[in-house]
Amino acid sequence: MRNKKAGLPDGIFLVVGFFALAVIFLFSYVMFSKINTEMQGSGIISQQGKDMASSIMTRYPTLFDRAFLFSIIGLGIGVIAGAWFIPSHPALFWISIPILAFIIWLGGLYANIFHEIRTHALITTYAVDFPVTLFIFDHFVLIITIYILLLATALYAKAKVQA
Repeated sequence: MRNKKAGLPDGIFLVVGFFALAVIFLFSYVMFSKINTEMQGSGIISQQGKDMASSIMTRYPTLFDRAFLFSIIGLGIGVIAGAWFIPSHPALFWISIPILAFIIWLGGLYANIFHEIRTHALITTYAVDFPVTLFIFDHFVLIITIYILLLATALYAKAKVQA
């Protein structure tokens, strides 16, 4: 495990990754909803095509809201499990506290940015269809803090197993 580069920067990856996924899912839904509206009003597209597009649009928010929850849990567990295999010394924990605080602050910053995006007049009607995503970003600082504490525990609280 020499020259392995990971650990605390993975916390930044979590914050940015979660934010990017939520924004991509939300903007995709807005875009596909507008396309679906145009399709429903088109005289060129058959009724079967319109019904298929409408069916997809009704399932999109639930599917991608649950996919976001799955990603939050899966990426978090993956990063924490990966951190276990990184050789580190418990004495470095005190040095990493400012980095941990920065990552938590970054989580709050991204939560506020997401709040501004979702409350925009053009997006707010679509955002309410993602209740899990909204709940996660309403409590994003707490969730990121828990992940960061678990990450720090996986990095620094292991016995001297690795040489």
